[in-house]
Amino acid sequence: MELTGERRARASGPTSRVLGLDVARALAVLGMFAAHIGPHPRDGAEGAVVLEVFHGRSAALFALLAGVSLALLSGGRTPAAGGDRGAVVVRLAVRALLLFLIGLVLGALGTPVLVILCYYAVYFALALPLLWLRPAALWAVAAAWAVLGPLVSFWLRSRWAPSDQPYEYHVFESLEWSNPDGLPALLVTGSYPALTWMPFVLAGVAVGRLDLSSTRVARTLSLVGAGLAVAGYGLSVWISASGNADRLRGLLLDQYGLGTPPTEEFAARLDQLVQWGMLGTVPSADPAWLLVSSPHSGTPFEVVGATGVGLLVLGGCLLLCRWGVVAAALTPLRAIGSMPLTVYGAHLVALAAAHPLDEGDRWPALGLFVLITAVVAVGWSLVFRRGPLEWMLWSASTRVSEAVTGSAGAR
Repeated sequence: MELTGERRARASGPTSRVLGLDVARALAVLGMFAAHIGPHPRDGAEGAVVLEVFHGRSAALFALLAGVSLALLSGGRTPAAGGDRGAVVVRLAVRALLLFLIGLVLGALGTPVLVILCYYAVYFALALPLLWLRPAALWAVAAAWAVLGPLVSFWLRSRWAPSDQPYEYHVFESLEWSNPDGLPALLVTGSYPALTWMPFVLAGVAVGRLDLSSTRVARTLSLVGAGLAVAGYGLSVWISASGNADRLRGLLLDQYGLGTPPTEEFAARLDQLVQWGMLGTVPSADPAWLLVSSPHSGTPFEVVGATGVGLLVLGGCLLLCRWGVVAAALTPLRAIGSMPLTVYGAHLVALAAAHPLDEGDRWPALGLFVLITAVVAVGWSLVFRRGPLEWMLWSASTRVSEAVTGSAGAR
């Protein structure tokens, strides 16, 4: 039997909670738990290989779902018009500012996590002028950006901040344009640069303009997502096996000045650099780097593949939550997904308190983090509609919008 709440969502508009969307948000946040707290697959810890799927893809799913939220906040299937449009712009601008400030605070905690919220704020600001495009136009812009964004990034960095090492990247620390760890990190050189991450957000906005209560839409998202995942990751793997992997190893060997074949241990290290050494950007010394699909690498193949995974996860969650028994079983995930910002921030505060974690403690710590999060989220959701940080963003943005425009806009 289909969940009656999904039927109510169809009738009551974009403000109704879409349960499958909450579950997808929870998977994105818990996936980042796995990446931040669990053992890293590159270190060879027992069982860590199962966590490989979360690296890069969880953050991309988080960005895609942020785009869905932007669409819902601006009217869902019927974008705000007239005076409501101005109110929506004010509300989203206030949210972007608050996200930026929260990101600065969480980034100052000193955790070994690359905090994404300041980048999120930039995504929100860049997406504002594009929110009113038709869904077909949004898909077209997202597709073009997925291909051209990484190429433009490569061209800019090759002339402005050239790098030949896969583990070089910048961490946002200030608003200075002249500082490579300033505004350029948010846009081009950082761990989640807008130039290569905006396709996730724009694809999410396009999804948010669809009827998310429709079974047909959920199935289409799943099928399209699977196709994009296979196309992005599959083509990259095929190109790698056709000689690109050998070319990249050769580039790294030249960089290290080795004239003889590497030892087995060193060859494994080179492969790790190719697989795990990129966060936001690839080296700009050779275009061959643009053909990889490593987590966070920001290449066309990685962007397309990670977008596909995100659409597949979202479509699957929407389908699962159409069945009452399954939706009830997923209550802990639904609770976590109803307050993703609060959960994300709380896990960073807890991680700062527990840091540094011993390698042997990472599996138990991950399980404990997930368990405590689920229990607290379920308890909170029984009393409150929103998480604390979600309420703060909603309240502040609504009040400012009403004060400036006389309207709160679409909710």
